[in-house]
Amino acid sequence: MQNSSKESITIAEEFIRETKKQEQRAIIMKLVPIVLLIALIIIFGSITPQFLTVSNLYSNILEQLSILLVTSMGTTFVILMGGIDLSTEGMVGFAGCFVGLLVQNSANDMNLGILGIIITILFSALIGAGIGLIHTKLRLPSFIITFSAGYIAQGLGVLTYKGIPAAILDEGIRNLYFHKIAGLPVLTWIAFVVFFIALFLEKKTAFGRYVFAIGDNEKIPVMSGVNVNKVKILVFVWTGICFGIAGIMGAAKLGTSQIYIGQDLLFPTLTAVVVGGTSMSGGQGGVVNTLIGVLIVTVLQNGMVMAGVPNELQKGVQGLIIISVIVLSRRRSRKQIVK
Repeated sequence: MQNSSKESITIAEEFIRETKKQEQRAIIMKLVPIVLLIALIIIFGSITPQFLTVSNLYSNILEQLSILLVTSMGTTFVILMGGIDLSTEGMVGFAGCFVGLLVQNSANDMNLGILGIIITILFSALIGAGIGLIHTKLRLPSFIITFSAGYIAQGLGVLTYKGIPAAILDEGIRNLYFHKIAGLPVLTWIAFVVFFIALFLEKKTAFGRYVFAIGDNEKIPVMSGVNVNKVKILVFVWTGICFGIAGIMGAAKLGTSQIYIGQDLLFPTLTAVVVGGTSMSGGQGGVVNTLIGVLIVTVLQNGMVMAGVPNELQKGVQGLIIISVIVLSRRRSRKQIVK
């Protein structure tokens, strides 16, 4: 009887210790991105004095993060549910090409204005819905579907302008970049609006709670009667909307409709989400974490450019950072299934 009591106490104590370890680890993982961001600011500030100027920290960095913040808001939800989206570059590029031919441009007589923007976002959402349907109905891994969809979207984008990019003449679109409010382009304010919408979806809706539940352990929401497939489809719809908005922002900034609008966006987007603290296995992190991750990536890129670091080395540094954070953020057993 005494042995049984001692064994029970030992198991209880072990459980308490393990719980405390997990709580401490969670706190550390929340602090790591913030410490990293502060460290980068201090390092680049000491290397390049111009880095710490108000014009750079406020105007340049907040302007540069706008498109990345929007793409990252979409990708965050996919990763939260344990999936991954590799269609970023193709989808953003396609949206940029598509909207350029719907508003006033040099290639055709279309001049739909705001309606062209709405159609582009809706079409991007439709593509996202298609990705979600294929992923759920055919039970194919998200990375395969999204990787293929990215290339399909990229091909469609090139076909829209047939090798000759159209110049965007619509002043409303162009002013998204040129017009400034409080010293920042309208694009930046749009990016923050998307962030707050994502935050609302995550914190205040059943949809957000279901996304976390699916990423943590998909069997539990299934047993609770949650339509998991519907949630997954809606996640890809939201991602499609974000990529569509990002494509429009890229077209407004570049002034032309061409597929290169989405070039080199995939890796920074994934880096921002993961470095911010969202676990690649799902169920942990969120859009606030991603905002910090976007700031880290933007500060890193901005600082390395100002310090004269070659582009190839910049990508290498980002790669090292994302691998390091993934290793640090592993919180589950080695038997976990990677989706």
